[in-house]
Amino acid sequence: MKRTLALLALLALSGCSTNTSTSVNDTTTPNDVITTAESRCIQPEPDLTDANAVADAAALMLACHDTQTDSSSFDAMRRATPWLDPALLDGLPTEAPADANWTEMALHHGWTEVTVETIIMEAEPDLSSTPVILTRMTTATPTGDDGWSGSTETTYWSLTMEKMDENWVITNIGL
Repeated sequence: MKRTLALLALLALSGCSTNTSTSVNDTTTPNDVITTAESRCIQPEPDLTDANAVADAAALMLACHDTQTDSSSFDAMRRATPWLDPALLDGLPTEAPADANWTEMALHHGWTEVTVETIIMEAEPDLSSTPVILTRMTTATPTGDDGWSGSTETTYWSLTMEKMDENWVITNIGL
């Protein structure tokens, strides 16, 4: 079940990219994304003891794509790995096939500008017990260095989170 939802997330990632309201223009490039340019998807490390901060960071990274530094949309999943249960990545391919959206964005040396919003489904989640499900909405607009703008895509992320030691980890991703 976890692997199925992770695969669904990977498939959803194939068509979008980002830059966020939680600032994306920050510090270092992840070790597993090999590049000579700095990604426009990098953000500060969230407080791992804060479930909302981890959910925001993960949603942003899952929606963020940068054709300047990413070889495929799968790089977004790899950037989010610090906040994901390793079991979510077991058996997933290392690359996602380029689709028409990725190809067009790459022609414009594009990335996605992303905003992340908290969605409260019925009541504030009880963070004193786990697992807890936090929902985020990302709005991603493909943007090119040449002024091009693609179609905005909105994605709802249902993130199942558990506390492992003192840190929050995403154990399941639903769309």
